[in-house]
Amino acid sequence: MSRSPLQPPVPFSDFEFTFDPSLSNLFPNPPPLPSSADLFSPAETTDLLGFLDNFNDIAWDFGGASSEYAPEQPKYDHVATNHAPYSNPHLNTIPEPSTSNRPKGSNRTVSSRGTHQQQYDDNHIEFSVREESQARSTASESSNTNTPTFSASADPPAARAAAARTKPLLSTPQKRLNHIIKHMSPAPLPPPPPAPKPWPIPKLHLRIDDLDHEGSDIFLSAVNPKVALRAAVLASFEWLYTPETAPRTVIQILLVLRPMIGVAVTFGTQSHKEIHFSLDHIKRSVNRARDEIMGVLVHEVVHCFQYNALDTCPGGLIEGIADFVRLHAGFSPPHWKRTCGDKWDIGYEKTAYFLNWIEKRYGEGTIRELNEGMKDKEYHRRIFKELTGRPVRKLWAIYCKSLEEPPETPEGFILWPTPSLKLCIDDLSHKGVNIFLNAINPEEVLSRAVTAAFKWLYTPETAPDIKEITLALCRLSSIAETSIASKDDVLHIEIVLSLEYIEQRQHRVEDEVTGLLIHEIAHCLQRIYPDNKYPSGLLLGIADYVRLKEGYGPPHWKQQTRGAWDAGFETTAYFLEWIEKKHREGTVRTFIVALKSKYDKDLFKQLTGVPVSDLWQQYCENIESNDTILEDSQEQESPSPLTSWPIPKFNIRIEDLDHEGVDIFFEAVRPKEALRKSVLASFNWLYTLKNVPTNVKEILLVLRAMDGVAYTTGSSSHKEIHFSLNYIKDCKSRASVEFMGVLVHEVVHCYQYDARGSCPGGLVEGIADFVRLNESLAPPHWRRSAGGKWDDGYDRTAFFLDWIEHSSGKGTIQKLNHRMKRSTYNNALFQELTGTPIDELWANYGKFLDEKSTDL
Repeated sequence: MSRSPLQPPVPFSDFEFTFDPSLSNLFPNPPPLPSSADLFSPAETTDLLGFLDNFNDIAWDFGGASSEYAPEQPKYDHVATNHAPYSNPHLNTIPEPSTSNRPKGSNRTVSSRGTHQQQYDDNHIEFSVREESQARSTASESSNTNTPTFSASADPPAARAAAARTKPLLSTPQKRLNHIIKHMSPAPLPPPPPAPKPWPIPKLHLRIDDLDHEGSDIFLSAVNPKVALRAAVLASFEWLYTPETAPRTVIQILLVLRPMIGVAVTFGTQSHKEIHFSLDHIKRSVNRARDEIMGVLVHEVVHCFQYNALDTCPGGLIEGIADFVRLHAGFSPPHWKRTCGDKWDIGYEKTAYFLNWIEKRYGEGTIRELNEGMKDKEYHRRIFKELTGRPVRKLWAIYCKSLEEPPETPEGFILWPTPSLKLCIDDLSHKGVNIFLNAINPEEVLSRAVTAAFKWLYTPETAPDIKEITLALCRLSSIAETSIASKDDVLHIEIVLSLEYIEQRQHRVEDEVTGLLIHEIAHCLQRIYPDNKYPSGLLLGIADYVRLKEGYGPPHWKQQTRGAWDAGFETTAYFLEWIEKKHREGTVRTFIVALKSKYDKDLFKQLTGVPVSDLWQQYCENIESNDTILEDSQEQESPSPLTSWPIPKFNIRIEDLDHEGVDIFFEAVRPKEALRKSVLASFNWLYTLKNVPTNVKEILLVLRAMDGVAYTTGSSSHKEIHFSLNYIKDCKSRASVEFMGVLVHEVVHCYQYDARGSCPGGLVEGIADFVRLNESLAPPHWRRSAGGKWDDGYDRTAFFLDWIEHSSGKGTIQKLNHRMKRSTYNNALFQELTGTPIDELWANYGKFLDEKSTDL
């Protein structure tokens, strides 16, 4: 068989790096490597470490090298010229004698190794330099001058190994390392970096002026007050300051939740700020409560800290910076949009988006520098040129130009026609104007009303083209008036809204105005075909149907079954909603499209298969059936007598939200429910519906750090209960029961009579604890005792009064309290109520306790 001649190697660029699995058997796996512990036997380890220990003791003498080495090796004075052949320790379990021709010296002995062993301590090896030098010198003098020698024992290797194995090892690698480290001169460590300066978080307080307000429940359910305020403070610091530049003048922020017009307002001194937040606005924002609450808090907290150029900064820029921080904190509401116009400093989101564009274009921290630049000097618009190199007017022009490019429309998003919106105000001095502007963003509300009408009545293809909508606020005897002008199928709508009506509805002005505008715009859009004669009730019902579907039906609206289906307003609106639900979504929209050509009652039958009269009858039967079921269920429920008690208004103030007791309190009880239960407990044990006092109009619960437990103060109509946060913290293990017990006790003090100030203090406290005892809120340390005096107060008197209540009849203590309403106190009151003097009652109580203890 002939073989082909060898071919030159394939060029690298043409070589294919491929793997043939069939060749894997040609290359078996290598044997596993032994562990490091098995590389040397104990004897070899001993020899090796011993050699290393005495390396400096060996007297190397290369002065007279043997001639047999000279011709073949270079003359290196410090290197031996012949080496022992390699011996694999894995193949030879017993080391063989060295085959080196080099004779061994006589000073490497067992005794020499022992000397070093004695000098060795637990941490390192110490060598005596002078002794070692002398040893080397002696060995050199006694050695053969013609042969390189080193001091070593003349014993054979096997003997040396055996002798070495009888002693402990002189060293280990770790001990050598310790020795080296100990004698090294450590490099000086760099100084630790300075600890970052903490943010100056002020003291955070909370006051809720009406715990019964629906907005209070929404607020407390949506956010943790302490966490929310702290997050708002940190957001302000993060976007406007650094830990070094953050202002430290603000030492306290008080958040006040109360019913008020508008959204929120911030004021106060340089060190103490107050943020007043509308509970009405919180109620209106229930669908997105958390984000709206956080957004408003961030905005208002910025006002607590931002600089205002010594009160010369434009108001629009101040509000814009606050909304810039809100935008970056992630709490911008869904109606915010980037818009342009003549002025950049209109404020709020318009200015906020402009500042955000500057921040992105000129680098993070630009707005922080803008704020810092207004710290100690008056405002001038050139500050923008100093920061960006361009005047603010040029910046605004570039920003507006960037908005001209139409944004991408998200998939599934319907872009409805957008008319131009105008606002006219007839009388700026009218109170209704301030109410309107504080509660409503006109552009937002009008846009929402137009979109609602389009969404529920049209499709993008059938929607009419509205060119302009004008909203006029005027003095008007009616609620609203609407006019519509059409030219070349382009609509101009004018809506006149009564300022008097706005003033009358100030408690829910935003919802009411939005609902009215939705109604009026929907009504106008159906009047664009004047040739068709629609029933007026149907037109008004369709307008209120849109209002109902958008969730802006006023609270007095109810489903009606009396009258005709086309009576209009909410009667027809609920009927159309029922048809939409019963048949299919879009039925009313299809009905509106059909109305464009001509109105006919048969349209209902064409769309639903049922005449409108039969539909109305079915609707009425359905509503009456539901009402009957509701009435039956209400009759089965026994009316609660407690609904007639005069419950006061509940407020709360927390003077340190960072105190640990605050979190414990809110985890244990709900403030409004706890106060309400405490009031009802006081009424239940001390009064009847006929004689319950009605003078207390408000109870304020104050949680603050203080000594003691709690106390009650205030006037006849306004009471304050001060509750110690320190005590709350200490009662964490039984928080709920203890807090309720203290609240019941203190609320009793708000209502009980004290015989015009003549009642003994012990009896006053005893009556309060009597109510607490009967509400099963007694703490575990309370004990019945007849020692001391009956009017020592608190639990001792409470148990005594409870015994009187049981022995003399239920209601005795209630009568005792009532007797002290107008007369001064006298011990004879007890004899009048029980027939027994007070001293005798106390003695009988002692006997009762003795008999009870004997029975036990």
